[in-house]
Amino acid sequence: MTPAQELFKILELIGKIPCLAAFNRNDSEILASIGKLKEYKLNEPIISEGGQNHQLHFLIRGQVNVVIGGKVIKSYKGGGKIFGENSFITNSIETSSASIVAINDVVVISVNYDDIYNLS
Repeated sequence: MTPAQELFKILELIGKIPCLAAFNRNDSEILASIGKLKEYKLNEPIISEGGQNHQLHFLIRGQVNVVIGGKVIKSYKGGGKIFGENSFITNSIETSSASIVAINDVVVISVNYDDIYNLS
């Protein structure tokens, strides 16, 4: 996929995420320009418990488990579900309190804290 195709695809997907429905076209284009499409396979960690996370993730397709201390706490399924928001909002230097693990093929849009911060 070319960078232009990826940008168009992200812009299209942003329009389908319920919590971003109120974004106007300009806001959506800005988010699309800093978002990255990422794919994960079965059992691949997206966020690791005890690790650093400075990204906000929108779950586009697939399903993930939230794992704390080796136990599955909950599962999320596509449709724009957000995860990684706690450390993203606070830009926390603390480590992640949970792992997020793909339980099938997963596609997310990831946005780095620094990219949002540098927009201002």
